[in-house]
Amino acid sequence: MELKYLKLSQLSCDENQIRRKGHCQADKDDDLESLAYSIKEVGLVNPLVVKALGEDRYQVVAGERRFLAAQRAELESIPCFVLDKSEEALDYQLAENFHRKDLDPLAKAYVVQLLKKRHVEDQKVAKLLGVSSATITQWTKILGVPPKYQQAIVDNFNDKSKSPLTVGHLAVVAVKGITKEQVNEILDLVIEHQLSRDKTEQLVKLLKSDPALNPQEAFKKLLSMQLDAMGGENEKQSREGDYRKRFVLVVPPNLPPEPEKQEELRLKFSEHLNRLDNEIQRLFNTSLNRFIRGE
Repeated sequence: MELKYLKLSQLSCDENQIRRKGHCQADKDDDLESLAYSIKEVGLVNPLVVKALGEDRYQVVAGERRFLAAQRAELESIPCFVLDKSEEALDYQLAENFHRKDLDPLAKAYVVQLLKKRHVEDQKVAKLLGVSSATITQWTKILGVPPKYQQAIVDNFNDKSKSPLTVGHLAVVAVKGITKEQVNEILDLVIEHQLSRDKTEQLVKLLKSDPALNPQEAFKKLLSMQLDAMGGENEKQSREGDYRKRFVLVVPPNLPPEPEKQEELRLKFSEHLNRLDNEIQRLFNTSLNRFIRGE
């Protein structure tokens, strides 16, 4: 398999590709527009896989959406892996590429996808690559999320400081009982609050245990549970008792740098102010804001 830069005019899609019928040729495709914008800004991150059709003509084997997005981005040429004429060597070439240390997760997912098209059964693909069937399923989940999350996973692979999102997060999020809309919301929370894989798994368990919750509500509940655990059982009993005791807010000297800890502190302040508002309402029959203003 040779890496070449080919002009877009040299490439064409496979007209028998079922996935693209009625979808990729739609006049309006927000995901494709988003991918085109990303490609225009940073270039094509992962090469296409193509096969030669004749003199200076090639057909896209893997990466059709990236090809269509590159067309929308009006690129002149893009990187492509050109398959050898010998189809017998293809499996070994793909397996070898899969285990390259510099091959990012999205590129590996396309290798798995290509092998699955050739062999269908996950077990056979797993044997070719020397991994478990569960690993095959995990890698292909990358292809089921929108491009911005795919890019976030690639960013994490290249530089962990740029993104917290990993293939491991998809393994615990893209599961039975969690809708695609919820998956996207959870992945947004992972990126915004730098959630670890374990915290993300706890969030998913909360959602599955209480279907009435949305991901934002489940995240707030998770933070509240963690704060309760930090506060200790005595504080919890005091808070839930019929009588009221003095409550203290412990303020750190500086705002912690971690977004997750900042959110925990913000929630703690919010709870403290709500409790203070309740006590002022009970004792003075007025709100906290009016009490501060002396009204």
